[in-house]
Amino acid sequence: MEVAGLAVEVVRKRMRTIRLTISPPQGSLRVSAPLRASDADVRAMVLGRLDWIARHRERMRANPGPAPLRLESGEALHHLGRARRLEVRERPGRSCVQLEEGATGPVLALCVPPGSDEAARWRALWRWQKAELAARIPALLEKWQPILGVRAIAWTIRRMKSRWGTCSLRTRRITLGLSLCARHPACLEYVVVHELAHLIERGHNARFYAVLDRVLPGWRAVRRSLSEELPGSGAA
Repeated sequence: MEVAGLAVEVVRKRMRTIRLTISPPQGSLRVSAPLRASDADVRAMVLGRLDWIARHRERMRANPGPAPLRLESGEALHHLGRARRLEVRERPGRSCVQLEEGATGPVLALCVPPGSDEAARWRALWRWQKAELAARIPALLEKWQPILGVRAIAWTIRRMKSRWGTCSLRTRRITLGLSLCARHPACLEYVVVHELAHLIERGHNARFYAVLDRVLPGWRAVRRSLSEELPGSGAA
């Protein structure tokens, strides 16, 4: 959709309010809207935020952030909050990832079959990151569900462009962003607690934040850390 000369990606889903996000590096616009929302509703929302969009795009141009990764040896990747130097190693067999301590610091070795292109390297990295997160989530749910007095029926991991997690009240399923693999484990814990808290309170209102304050007093500092740009998030 084009609004006031701006290209806007519109995604309709089961939700209650219209949500606008702007993503680096180019300031691309995405509107998530309820299924019942009309095109006129979406246009009105974007038109009402033109000043906000202009300010954020200017900020992104002034601070472009890290260059896009190409998964080549020598690039910096983060894994669980720790920066690692990437080494791409071509060898026969199935792709894998190895964490090592090299002479010049921590290394993430991405082993791929000879001739693997960038897309194949990303798929191998994402597959490993998903397994890394999946191994940590059950223990977090076991810890936090009794504390909050709720239970998620299911959970999943997927690549998400603009969110760290979601919670479906209808299915009681939580979804966690793959890019959390790059962040400190406290970030994954915070997002798990955040999404479980939505099973108590649907919206981001005073009651919702009171739940977080009660069970996870330091959540605001963790949330601020999630706004920092990191290479190697795996969310490309």
